Amino acid sequence: MQRFPSAISLFAALSFGMPALAEVTADDVWTNMQAQTRAMGATLTAKQSRTGETVTVEAQTIAWTLPEGIGSLTLTAPGFAMVEQGDGTVQILYQATQTYRMDLVIEGDTATLDVRMDGATPHMTASGDPGDITYSVHVAGGMTAAVSTHAPGEAPVTIDVVVEGGEAEIQYRVTEGPLLAIAGQATSLPGRFDAEMQMGAEVAGTVFGTVGGAESSFELNLPSDGFDILNVAAALRAGLSLDLKSALESSDYTVNLDFYGQPFSEERRWSGANHAHFSLDENRLFYDASGVDAGIVMKGENEFDSPVDIAFEAAAASALLDIPVSGRDDPQPFALRFSFDGLRMGPGLWSLFDPAKAIPRDPASIDLDLSGMVRNRVDLLNFRQFVGDVSGLPEPELISLALSRFAMTGAGTATEATGAFTFDNTDIETFDGLPRPEGAATYEISGVEGLIDTLLSMGAIAQEDALGARLGLGMVTDSVGEDQYRGAVEINEQGHAIVNGQRMR
Repeated sequence: MQRFPSAISLFAALSFGMPALAEVTADDVWTNMQAQTRAMGATLTAKQSRTGETVTVEAQTIAWTLPEGIGSLTLTAPGFAMVEQGDGTVQILYQATQTYRMDLVIEGDTATLDVRMDGATPHMTASGDPGDITYSVHVAGGMTAAVSTHAPGEAPVTIDVVVEGGEAEIQYRVTEGPLLAIAGQATSLPGRFDAEMQMGAEVAGTVFGTVGGAESSFELNLPSDGFDILNVAAALRAGLSLDLKSALESSDYTVNLDFYGQPFSEERRWSGANHAHFSLDENRLFYDASGVDAGIVMKGENEFDSPVDIAFEAAAASALLDIPVSGRDDPQPFALRFSFDGLRMGPGLWSLFDPAKAIPRDPASIDLDLSGMVRNRVDLLNFRQFVGDVSGLPEPELISLALSRFAMTGAGTATEATGAFTFDNTDIETFDGLPRPEGAATYEISGVEGLIDTLLSMGAIAQEDALGARLGLGMVTDSVGEDQYRGAVEINEQGHAIVNGQRMR
């Protein structure tokens, strides 16, 4: 958590930067900061005064009006001083203790968030040209923070945080224009944190853990006069875009909760190196993330006072989502992928249904790779059009779908499949209201007979269930070895479904 002179500076400086050199004055810097809040749809007000080369800004008020007039959001941030250095740069100075307050007012009710931070005062310098300013920030590691919240009808919450380490180098560049461009990068060293929470008189908790070194980069383009948060699609067409990349060496944290003074739950989450990439523009929403050596352990009691012991670990995991967000008449590509490798379930869960360890407990895996083309005529991020009657909105049309890979192992079984289909959206009669598919898929299965036998011996399934499963398997596959099966499905242009050479429809 850092302290910066405007809401967008706070967000950007926490994460990113880009160097620049030239001459700016304190007045140029203040104008640049106002441009940032204006692009975020906020109004920035603060008293300022100049004494020689120093411009002092008193406590700032950054205010947003919420959509449809339902309320307002106001951030009160501490003041700062801007000192012109005589070399074309401006040093921005902060007090060692900073206090922030956020007030959310909805239909007359006010919720507040108060934050006080000590230590980790940033050393910040602004340079560049008027309207094109780079902020260079060094943040020493270590800080303390006190957080409190109050909301009507809710128990008050207090959080006290201590951070050790986490020294950071940050640079971000803000360029004014019809689009406000913010771009930057940041690096931080490993750190650890400890927090104590109190939620009313009933619930108390602690959170502690470590975070490895991190790197990030960031590019954000905003319409300079702000945009309608309920119609992001219009802003995207006007140039709004976001691209965020991050890499983290590791993380490990534990959350303990007490209920009326008695231990209630304990949860630990950890991860090795992980990477993430998120981007959004007029054409697409894209997310790609991967990580290794991740896990979660949860222990405690449920609402029936029964013990809970849940644990999962994965040697590696990844996910990708790539979808069009703007409505167009032409088909657009999409993709969905995810995978888990070396997936293990903890003994607490296994013991619930297999205490005798009859089912093989080798690590499981799953790998799915889907892609295709879709015709989407609706701006998905224009939320206003989804209020009220939506029957007039055109439905998306699936044009093609490719299963490049599906592979799953676990419990002594293995399954693989691939396939590709096209869809005729003008024919919704052949398949009872669905677009008529045409294409083929192949699949291989192994170990399923052994799993059926194991489930029978455990009493998990009845004989008639096992018989039904075997009959179904025989209908869609051919045996190609001991407990190994292979099958193929084809749907032709007449709508005939052919399974292993036999017409089934």
